[in-house]
Amino acid sequence: MSKTYLVIVESPGKIKKLKAILGADYEIIASMGHVVDLPPKSFGINLTTMQPDYVVLKGDVAKRIRGEAKKDYKTVYLASDPDREGEAISYHIASLVKRANSKAVMQRVTFDAITPSAVKTAFDQPRALDNRLVAAQETRRLLDRMVGFPASRFLWQFVQGKGLSAGRVQSVALRLVVERDQAIATFIPEEYWTITGLFKAEDGEFTAKLTKWQGKKPALKTQTDAEAVLTALKGAPFQIKDVIPKQRQQKPPIPFITSSLQQAASSHLKLSPDTTMKLAQQLYENGHITYMRTDSPAVSPEGQAMAKATIRQLYGDNYVGSSRYAAKGNAQEAHECIRPTATDVSPNALRLSFGKEGERTAALYELIYKRFLASQMANAIFNEVLVSVVGGAALFSAKGSQLAFDGFLRVYGYAERTRCGQKS
Repeated sequence: MSKTYLVIVESPGKIKKLKAILGADYEIIASMGHVVDLPPKSFGINLTTMQPDYVVLKGDVAKRIRGEAKKDYKTVYLASDPDREGEAISYHIASLVKRANSKAVMQRVTFDAITPSAVKTAFDQPRALDNRLVAAQETRRLLDRMVGFPASRFLWQFVQGKGLSAGRVQSVALRLVVERDQAIATFIPEEYWTITGLFKAEDGEFTAKLTKWQGKKPALKTQTDAEAVLTALKGAPFQIKDVIPKQRQQKPPIPFITSSLQQAASSHLKLSPDTTMKLAQQLYENGHITYMRTDSPAVSPEGQAMAKATIRQLYGDNYVGSSRYAAKGNAQEAHECIRPTATDVSPNALRLSFGKEGERTAALYELIYKRFLASQMANAIFNEVLVSVVGGAALFSAKGSQLAFDGFLRVYGYAERTRCGQKS
């Protein structure tokens, strides 16, 4: 049976899922990433005209694309990934298609999740290629080559192995490492001492730290300084000056973006960034998470509604939060955060479907699932009490904290993860 439409994606891992969504009228083939790019072994840029010298990297794939383009398809859909890189891949694929069939009608489709609703919406609203994104990718690619190609060859003179590369990213990272190493080497350690007191009260004992001495912040630079204070306080009567109760709210972590996902996976799952992205790619291609390359923590209305319905069902109305997240600085909001495509697919259910071989993939999904659900939950609330103790010329301070309402901590109860999320 002849097909009506041709769809060209990047990864063959998406084909099965997309065929199930789009149906029998669609022929789907994969480009396996870039088909056309700068030559791998030569500079590939005319520095006089600043024009790139593109070459076909995958002859068999290019032949397959040209062969399919000659067939009588109603439309050719360019469905590479929804980012600058994907736009450039589609641009070069379009040039191959045009050479084989100048009359071919081509449309660009992008989707952040491989789900029926996201894919069908994309194919209902195709667009033309975005030449601005193509130009942005090309500019970055040329900059990488102009900096990285000569720098890498220079590096190989001093470091064994030609697999190493030095370029736009590596050079800056190396400078940061060198500057930090220099700061460590020139650091002059300074001695300081602290004094902590153990106090008895009617309800028991508590510890407090010396925070003021003779009305100022204590400057205890040596053991002699500390012993002088202790000598002065010997026999002094102490009493509680203030007991100040207060309530503190802790906000939930923001949803994952690419960098924060890699950081959390490294800290808590011991996964390298490369492994994390490979596993996330599998989750994305199987329709379990949204696109994993994003610098925006924004959440779509669909994602918010889905999460809040799940939170309400599992934990109750008082656990539903009202947080809104937006990208910072120059981050692009073309995509939303990394999140599960369906919060009714629990980590345990997914773990059973993956089995033992997919344990790391299931663990990464659980991390994404819990982080996203927590981001849509209510703040955690702590009851705190600040206690001041005075004696002689000293002021000691203590702070106690008790969880009053767990909020998002019900799902995502790791303080270090939360701090990471707040700063992302």
